[in-house]
Amino acid sequence: MHYTNRTGNREFREDLESYLWAILLESIYSFDLKGAVPFPGFVKAGIRYGYMRYWKRERLRNHREIHIPDRITEDGEVTFGMDIFSSGENIADMIMTADEEQRLRARLVWALGRLSPDQRDLLRRVYGECQSLVSVSEELNCSRQAIQRRHERALRKLRRYLTTDFKKLRVH
Repeated sequence: MHYTNRTGNREFREDLESYLWAILLESIYSFDLKGAVPFPGFVKAGIRYGYMRYWKRERLRNHREIHIPDRITEDGEVTFGMDIFSSGENIADMIMTADEEQRLRARLVWALGRLSPDQRDLLRRVYGECQSLVSVSEELNCSRQAIQRRHERALRKLRRYLTTDFKKLRVH
């Protein structure tokens, strides 16, 4: 309870409390009676390090989220930051239908098929396997600049295929 009372956010406090209770129970089950560590120290260390792990995980999660701060109007009132976006937009119109997604996938597969095998392999490594251009250049025994040029050329070619009229090209 000492660690959970350090936070000001009630929801966060409740989540943290349940997480620390789980660590306490796990510590009870995993404690080695024949070990040299006393039980209170074992439990305290487990809870302390669990608390730090929880904070670290939450901090990383919060860094990935976008926070729109509240704003002050001309009247001096505080309003939600989300109010700056117009509510007249229809979200349903922005959602892609399954048919549209299938058409885009078919177009992408067609455009990727028009690339050379080396260009497809390079794009697969960079975007599919999340390799850096430096690591790809080391694997292929060439300079990073050469891989950079190949990458740019492949993207230009792919963009050109994706922006041309797909139906006209597909007939040929």
